[in-house]
Amino acid sequence: MGKTRLKTFVILFPLGMALGWAQYTDADFSKEPQLQRTISLKYPVISLQELCRRLSAQLGVDLQVEKPLQALSATLYVHQQPATEVLTRLATTFRAEWKRIEANNGVRYLLVRQPAVKTEEQQIDVLLKLDGLKLLRDALRRLPPRLLEMSPAAVRNEVNNPDPTRGCVPS
Repeated sequence: MGKTRLKTFVILFPLGMALGWAQYTDADFSKEPQLQRTISLKYPVISLQELCRRLSAQLGVDLQVEKPLQALSATLYVHQQPATEVLTRLATTFRAEWKRIEANNGVRYLLVRQPAVKTEEQQIDVLLKLDGLKLLRDALRRLPPRLLEMSPAAVRNEVNNPDPTRGCVPS
């Protein structure tokens, strides 16, 4: 049997996608005969959104990706592997999971971030914001007191026309 190799290129995007109108559960691919077919793929670089669009057309199953994962890219070289295995490995690689969504217009499968990963990313975002605020606070503390007393126009004038005799020139 062929060998499956997945490589990822990660770009982070803000989290969030509303699915309030649909009922979704963990995906059980064994219930979809189309996903039992073997597939071969050769994509040096492809976005997850484009990959799912192409696999949907090839397999006849609606596969979608939630917004934060859509632009992430993968490199796939797959030779005669079951689609279920490829989809499962894809989810594992991106720390995601497939959800089966049943709505009025039928069934679809949506690749979503695992809840623990979403929480982790939100915590990282909070830390980055706090770190940014700390850097800004430290930079403001280092400003010469006379700059804090000046109007914005005077600060712009000082920056554009520095006086080297003062010894403290804003950069």
